[in-house]
Amino acid sequence: MKFKGLVLVMLFVGLFCFPFLSYGKADIAVLRKKVEQGDAEAQLKLGTLYYSGTDVSQNYRTAVKWFRLSADQGNVEALSWLGRCYYRGEGVRKNLTEAENYYSRASQQKSEAALRELSQLRLEAEQGNSNKQYLLGEKYSEGANVAQDYIEAVKWYRLAAEQGHADAQNNLGDCYYYGRGLPQSISSAKYWWSLAATQGNWSAKYSLDRITPRASPQPQSENVYYTQSPQKKPADVEPQQSVSFPRTTKELLELQYGRGSMDFPSILISFLITWIIGLTPPLILRYAVAKRPFSKWAATGLAIAFCLVNTFVFILLGSKSKTHAVCLTIAFISYWILSL
Repeated sequence: MKFKGLVLVMLFVGLFCFPFLSYGKADIAVLRKKVEQGDAEAQLKLGTLYYSGTDVSQNYRTAVKWFRLSADQGNVEALSWLGRCYYRGEGVRKNLTEAENYYSRASQQKSEAALRELSQLRLEAEQGNSNKQYLLGEKYSEGANVAQDYIEAVKWYRLAAEQGHADAQNNLGDCYYYGRGLPQSISSAKYWWSLAATQGNWSAKYSLDRITPRASPQPQSENVYYTQSPQKKPADVEPQQSVSFPRTTKELLELQYGRGSMDFPSILISFLITWIIGLTPPLILRYAVAKRPFSKWAATGLAIAFCLVNTFVFILLGSKSKTHAVCLTIAFISYWILSL
């Protein structure tokens, strides 16, 4: 009886895991179809697989072949890989001149792409897109692909902040506090930080707490949004358009997790997928295959196998959970189903 239970466990786990063990081969087949269609990204990907020996036999010459085809279509990363191959003499004869040539071409194309991105960003910012205005302010503040210019950064932060962009309000507060791009003003810094904090910006909340003395500090839950009223508008702050603050639980959740993340259909679909994936195998095994209860040890082994396989499946599906506690719950229910 115990031997039969162990055989069933091994057979079922093997059959259930087989599709995932062959995942690499299936992935390569799909990749090769894209390569045959001239997809530059697929050519680059296939080249990196041959270079590293992942799911295929390592072959530097073949890797160089696919890197070159991808680079001929203007793929910047492929140019960098070719530079690396020539520099190290992998798949081609070592040639530092060629390596420098490919690295230079990659660098030039990256710079041109960055300039195009910056031009598009500025165009959308000038059209009044608050998020693009904030991002453009970030680039000038950090000196990313442009000369660092705090005055220009403040300009774009202010335009976004006046449209109620919380991160821009926080950064504008930072500029006032440290005197970056404009005269230092603590009162103005508090004003913009308080607006951002009221919208749930934790950086602004921390900044306000750091510089605001408290007579008797009160403990606050980390999961509660900052509710301090905005500071009175100082005289040196330019007139601001009306800002819409979150008033409902749904709005606060959307601010924290992203718009649409708490959508009921999405939650329902996620719930159904989780439990269907988790409980279908034990139900089939118990009522369609074995048609009888399993022994204590067989049920335990199967439940553990289901837990491991389900965790692997959920990771493949893009789960970001660190504990995958739901898999343990499914394992306990699976044990109960199998041992009934």
